[in-house]
Amino acid sequence: MTTSAENGFSLMEVLVSIFVLAVGVVGAVGMQLTALRTSQHSALQTKALHLAVEMADAMSAHSAATQSNPYLGIDYPASVTHVGEPAGFDIQYFLHRVAQDFPDARLRICRDAQPWDSARRQYRWDCMHAPNAAIAIKIAWAGKEADAVAPAPVVVLMLALGST
Repeated sequence: MTTSAENGFSLMEVLVSIFVLAVGVVGAVGMQLTALRTSQHSALQTKALHLAVEMADAMSAHSAATQSNPYLGIDYPASVTHVGEPAGFDIQYFLHRVAQDFPDARLRICRDAQPWDSARRQYRWDCMHAPNAAIAIKIAWAGKEADAVAPAPVVVLMLALGST
């Protein structure tokens, strides 16, 4: 009578197959979490870009009606001021939306001749004021890869509104 040792799986084979399956499941869960985080960041970027475009439209409409532009110099949350002119309501509305839609948000609107920092390979908050420089709308919010003290601007929209 012949006996065969290959009538089933050994305990070692079962353990190895469970280990391989576990590594695959952990990898799939990690990819899912990365995709979810990327999707959330992309949604915030899209929302920030839409808000910056709305601000640009409001700035353009306001600058066509007056010579000064009350949007210039906004640095939220560093200096939140209540503006008493017709654009004041729009400014407060935009600041409210920034605070509501973005975690630990920052918004800055200024004239900036050079918003990109080549050495650090990112946008900068400081504004290099020049008389005919374009207007920059800079928005950032807290994120996983953001610096806790001052994250670099995530969305920067450059505008040329004439002589505002």
